[in-house]
Amino acid sequence: MSSDCLLAQFSSYGEIEEGPLGLDEKTGKFKGYSLFVFKTVEAAQAALVEPVKTIDGSILQCKLAMDGERGGSGGTEEKRRKIKKRGDRGISWNPG
Repeated sequence: MSSDCLLAQFSSYGEIEEGPLGLDEKTGKFKGYSLFVFKTVEAAQAALVEPVKTIDGSILQCKLAMDGERGGSGGTEEKRRKIKKRGDRGISWNPG
């Protein structure tokens, strides 16, 4: 699934500030998840009305992206700070 396809699908819920995030920098492919940051809380909530989506034959499980203290390779420190500042305007998806 291409980032353009995902962007087209998720932008139907509202204006996207940033995303899709979650591409492997070396391969340019998704790491098994992605993140979108919407400009408004309402757009993020609209995207979650039906959290399970089928896009290009792939089933995606969407949820609110929350800043957490768990370890792992959650991206660069700068990206984590940006996501933390955005609070409840971010959603993530994982293959279902």
